[in-house]
Formats: sequence, structure tokens, C-alpha cells
Amino acid sequence: MKAFLTHPMSSPRTLFLHGLIGAAIGIVVLHPLTKAVYWFEFRDHLNADADSLWLFLLHRFETAFSFEMVPMTLIFALIGGGIGLAFAYYHLALLRQHQTILNLENELSENLPSLIRSGESERLEFKSSVRWDFRQERANKALEAVIAKSMAGFMNHNGGSLLVGVSDAGDIVGLQDDYKTFKHKNRGRN
Repeated sequence: MKAFLTHPMSSPRTLFLHGLIGAAIGIVVLHPLTKAVYWFEFRDHLNADADSLWLFLLHRFETAFSFEMVPMTLIFALIGGGIGLAFAYYHLALLRQHQTILNLENELSENLPSLIRSGESERLEFKSSVRWDFRQERANKALEAVIAKSMAGFMNHNGGSLLVGVSDAGDIVGLQDDYKTFKHKNRGRN
């Protein structure tokens, strides 16, 4: 599946195949289904060859490709193709989400020191603390909003990793000062 996800033609090919399969289903399933509904509603007004649903459907399917019925057949092909394209877009969205999950799993499987050495990027951010302001050397609740904004940014994009207790330069500063800001000291030890 990974080769499919990274193949540059996967999206157009997927759209084409889903559209083609949808068009075929529109002709082979949707068209006869509407004819069956038509038969149930109007069989009393149809001629004698419409006594059996199966004979009626077989006769209508044979005539579906006659010159007079080509526009109707094309309409059902377009309807089915549209449904197929909708499924293709859904399928591709699921594949993109799956790829994002795989990327995040790969990041998590790296060991922490090599991840820190790689430095900050679009998918990796460092924060020195959650509540402790190293410049002012006191608790600063405004820093919590910065953490929340970073997490929201990752969630609204393609995900990523937020390492708290690591300075922007990549130095591990720890969370001891954050733990001191808690009212109940035992909460920081969980």
C-alpha cells in the first residue's frame, strides 16, 4: 500500500478507475433498478411482454444500447461515474490520513536524542516548558496558551511532535521548574 500512496499517478488513476467502475455500475445496476421500480408501478399499463419482471428487465437491458436509448444509458453512466468519483475522493482522503498516521508512527519510533538532533521543523517543535518562564524566572500561565496553539497547529495541518522540556537550541532543560508551579506537588510525579 505504501508504494501506492507515494506513486505520483495514484490520484488520477484512482479517480479514473473509480469513475469507470461507477459508470459500469450505473449502467448494469442503477438502470435496471429504475426499470424494476417502473415495472412495479406501471405493470398494469405495460404490454403483454411485461408480465414477468425478469423478462421485462432482460428486454429493457437488450434495448438499453439501441440508438434511441443511448442518451438514457449515458445519463446512468454519468450518475454512476459521479458516485464512483465521490467514493474515489473519500478513498484518497482515507489514504492521506493513513499516510499521516504512518509518518507520525515513524517519528515516534525514532529515539529521542536523534529526534532532538534533527532540530525543529514543520513536524517537530520544541518548548522549554509549559508554565515556567525562563526569562522572567517565574510561572507564566500565558505559556500554556502557546502550547495549546502549537498543538492546534499540528492538528490542523498534518500532525507533528511537540517536545516539552527542550529549548529552541535543542538543549534538554527538563520539566522540574514546571513541576514546582503545581499547587499539589504530587500531580507532577504521575
